[in-house]
Formats: sequence, structure tokens, C-alpha cells
Amino acid sequence: MEVASNLRILPGHVQPEVVLASRHLRPVSQAWNAEGRDVTDRVARRDDVYADGYRPSRYQGIAAEPWTFTLDLGEGAAKAKASGAGLRLHLDGWIFPADASLNLAVAQRGDLSWDPPRLEVERTPGAGDWEVLMPAMGFPAGKTKTMVVDTPPLPDGARRLRIITTQWLHWDRIAWTHTPADEEAHVVARLDPARADLRYRGFSRLVRRAPNAPHDFVYADATAESPWLPFPGSYTRYGAVGELLESVDSRSVILAPGDEIALEFDASHLPPPAPGHTRTVFLESVGWDKDADRNTWEARQMEPLPFHGMSGYPYGPGETFPETPALTDYRRTWLTRRVEAPPPAAALVSDPGPTPNALHGEGSGK
Repeated sequence: MEVASNLRILPGHVQPEVVLASRHLRPVSQAWNAEGRDVTDRVARRDDVYADGYRPSRYQGIAAEPWTFTLDLGEGAAKAKASGAGLRLHLDGWIFPADASLNLAVAQRGDLSWDPPRLEVERTPGAGDWEVLMPAMGFPAGKTKTMVVDTPPLPDGARRLRIITTQWLHWDRIAWTHTPADEEAHVVARLDPARADLRYRGFSRLVRRAPNAPHDFVYADATAESPWLPFPGSYTRYGAVGELLESVDSRSVILAPGDEIALEFDASHLPPPAPGHTRTVFLESVGWDKDADRNTWEARQMEPLPFHGMSGYPYGPGETFPETPALTDYRRTWLTRRVEAPPPAAALVSDPGPTPNALHGEGSGK
């Protein structure tokens, strides 16, 4: 049995927090990228060997045209099909995102579009009679993660699916099953950190283990030289911050570039796993990030702060960060570390603007 969270990005939908379980996962029989090249071995297992197939446009994260990724599930897809049931896909992959300025540029062009993934099914094997099975199947939430997708029932005898999108998607492993076992997935305990410390550590060395692999970081190899300009604002003071992580509210731990939160959990009182079982650990975090893209609201500073219940960012008409006694005390007590903007001359030297390589995503790992 394999367990996974139900985390995925599905625009316009808020996903509940659920742990899912699946039995009898099997690899796809064959897989082809948009060029028709067989990439079955690339999606057979989790090994950080990725399959894609899109043709990049000038804009990071957006393909020049919609591209397809086709899966043949094999004869077992039809034979194992229960009456009226769909199937479950486990897709391990990652997305190279666009940013605010690139999205704005694409929105102003008629020859490019942002099309999130849809899932289609071939009704008759080999006939090419494709029809939409899921208009929106979602996409992975950032770097390599497992995305679980439960499909509607497939037509009788159907065994081929294809994913169509204009996003830069990369797949590590794709597996499927007709045997969900969600009722067998049990959350044994939810542990708050026994210790949580905010501190400075520097910047890990950036690596990319393959041209279509996500950017990774070598934690043991860090430097104090920042690859980015300081983002001025009031940040959380260094030290113990466990109090701010106890509940989901508008009191966030705000990290500046180079900061880290070091967490320790005490699992010594938990019962050992039952015979034949293994323990899976999920790290649950609720947070928010802001970048310095020129088309991000108030992009020259960290504030205004986000808050739970805001209609959006930018705030809606008449909205402000709540001035409740608790949040006023939070800002006065916790947000005491001031980061200032660099001198104007340094800013001009250090911010030359986007380069052609950055637009194509080469070496842009922020």
C-alpha cells in the first residue's frame, strides 16, 4: 500500500487536507511524449529521471503550443475495471512556474495561452477518437511531489489517456490502480514542533542534476553572499518561534533571505508501527511567499502583510491588515528585525533586469 496527500493545484478550488492510500499500483504499459518518443522507462519508477516533451516559448513556464503526454495503461485497465468505477493515478512530477510579469505578457498576446492540464481518453484503442475525461486535473504544487487523481469511469475497453497543457510539466513516475484504500490510511498523531528556532544560515549552493530536473540545493555547502537584493521590511526576530507555529492564524514567522527555521519533533511516545507496516511522515505547513517581480503588488518591500480572510493580494477595496489587539501585539513583539533597502547605486548595479536566459528558464532557480 502507498500513501500520499491529496495536495495538488486545482485553480478555483480549495482542496481539503486528506491522506490517501492505494493498493496494487502498477506502472503504465507505455508512455509517449509530444514528439511521439517512447519515454516509458522515464516514468516507470521514482529515480529523478524526468519525461517532458514541450517546446518552450520565449516565456518561462509557457510552452509554444499545447503539448500532449500519452499513456497506455495496458490490457489490465479494461480487465480490472469495476462497473461504474474510474481509476486512480499517482503522478510524481514538478512544474516550472511562470511569474507575474511573464503571465501579464502572455495575457497580452493572442498566439500564446496558459492552459492547465486536462485529461483525455481514447474511446477505442488505436482509433484516435479522443474525448475530454477531466477538463481540469490539477498540477503538482511546485517541485517534485506526488499528485493523486481519481478519474471518472473510462469507456468500456479504453486503455489510453493523454494529458494536454501549455505548462512546463515534468514527470518522474506515473502509476495507476483500481484499488483505492483510503479507509486504511490512519493518521496516528499530529505532532507540534518540540522546538522551533528562527536563525540565519546563508544560501545553499544551487544545483540542477539534469536539464529538466528541478533546481536543488546542497544544504551542507552554504555561502553568506546573497544572490538577491535585500527585501526591505520588518521581519520576525531570531530565536524561538514555536508560539507562532501552534495554530493557523495571521501571525506568521517571516523569514528574510538566508534565514531558516530549525524544527525538532518528539516522536518517542508514539507506538511502533504494526507488523508489516511502515510509518510515513508528512510535514504540514501553512504559509505564503512574496517575490520582487516588477508586477507583484508593492514589489519593493515585504509589506503589506497577508492575513487570513483577505479577499486577495492586492487587498480588496477598504481592506487593511486587521488592527486587533492580538495582531498589534504580534507586530510590536515579534516583527522587530528591520531589513533596509540597499543604497540606490547598489540597486542599479545589482538589478540589470531579466536576461534572455532568465526568460527561457536557464539558470533561473529562485
